[in-house]
Amino acid sequence: MQVRIAEVAYSASSVLSAEEKARVRADVFHHLAGIALAPTVKALTDRGVAQMLLDATAPVFFVDLVEQTGANPGYLRVALRLLASSGWLDETASANRREFTYTLTAAGRVALSAGAALYEQVTSFLPSALRMHDALFGTSDEAMLPLLWQNVERMQRGWGIEAAADGVPPEVASQIRRHLDGVIVGPAMVALARAGVLAQLEEIK
Repeated sequence: MQVRIAEVAYSASSVLSAEEKARVRADVFHHLAGIALAPTVKALTDRGVAQMLLDATAPVFFVDLVEQTGANPGYLRVALRLLASSGWLDETASANRREFTYTLTAAGRVALSAGAALYEQVTSFLPSALRMHDALFGTSDEAMLPLLWQNVERMQRGWGIEAAADGVPPEVASQIRRHLDGVIVGPAMVALARAGVLAQLEEIK
């Protein structure tokens, strides 16, 4: 886990260096991005958008993606912008900004091929994330807790991504891991904050 609960709590009462603050911000950003990216990648994969981008030998026109997949144009634009903000997609606009084309970056090609199955798997946890607080501090949720532990164990194993063995560049492997971590860490942090656990940790000197 890139951002440990104790580290986050300690940072609230300590003076961090600029480098440490930047590292924490980057970790938080990637964790939050994962909550949005996981279901987005799954949806784009299910509708064939990801495969169209992977198969393309030239920039792909937005109108072609809409026509061939039946996607909602507005939602598809948002999804593609999300991929672009992650460094996975290059977006080019025409002079009048009425036509857009897309090209996968090297990182995006790896993420949509090697990472697609992992994003799909972790997405199954999102419905349970809404019950995180009750499961941890309220009524026991027998169905949710085993799933939580299963994903925590996968986090500890780095989600099975072996950069060298799988041919995934280390920086892309790290990015994907942090996205996947975020689907678990984000809801857990919210649950701990609601229960006052983080506030108690902040009081520890």
